[in-house]
Amino acid sequence: MISRSSVVFVALLASAGASAQSQPVQWRIEDGGNGHWYRYDGETQSRQTAQSRADAARGHLVTITSPAEYSFLRAAFPQVATNMFWMGGYQTPGSCEPGCGWHWLTGETWQYINWSAGEPNNVGGEPWLGCLSDGTWNDFHSGWSLKSMIEWSAD
Repeated sequence: MISRSSVVFVALLASAGASAQSQPVQWRIEDGGNGHWYRYDGETQSRQTAQSRADAARGHLVTITSPAEYSFLRAAFPQVATNMFWMGGYQTPGSCEPGCGWHWLTGETWQYINWSAGEPNNVGGEPWLGCLSDGTWNDFHSGWSLKSMIEWSAD
């Protein structure tokens, strides 16, 4: 006879394989964090789709505003060490190229930066921010497909 717990376990295994999204993790204030929640979406997607998914989750694409925040994300979501993902940064149209006019879509101060060597370079018009697997940043155009990281406040 199959026990109820066996059925639940099999159902959980099946649902885990069906979704590329991780479980949400909070960077708690008492641990030196900002109190925000994060979820890694491991499905490759366009920038527009990533933004729509973040909006549907009542969050935004991640804004990494310190080395400590990236360290937390890398520890919480080991898959970021092998994948690129969309972030919530963008370059205002008409800004001087390649490095002027970058902003967080949350309105947070654009202070901490972690550009990869030679970036941003605006090859082919690249107004969107993404994180490379080594933790450095790159500017991307909307034709790219990356994973994404969603962030939201506990409020």
